[in-house]
Amino acid sequence: MADDPEPGRLTEQELAVVNHIAAAYTAFSELPVYHSADDDEFVFRVHAMGRIVLTRAASRGHSERAWIKTPRESGRLGLLVEFCAPRQMQQAS
Repeated sequence: MADDPEPGRLTEQELAVVNHIAAAYTAFSELPVYHSADDDEFVFRVHAMGRIVLTRAASRGHSERAWIKTPRESGRLGLLVEFCAPRQMQQAS
């Protein structure tokens, strides 16, 4: 990709996504509380989204142990990131 930074670093676009996630949390935290579980649920999902974005940088930084398959390659919807073993070991099995 033309936008790829050095391995293990976020791209400008990924950093923008992280900032949008943070802004969503800030805006949500300013809303009145309607249910006591809402804050915990929202924070759980904010962390999940953050992990998804940060995993992209980790995958680039450890490309010998992780790779991204497209939906066509994996037979699944969405992107699948596999961290099981290096490619050579996966292909040998």
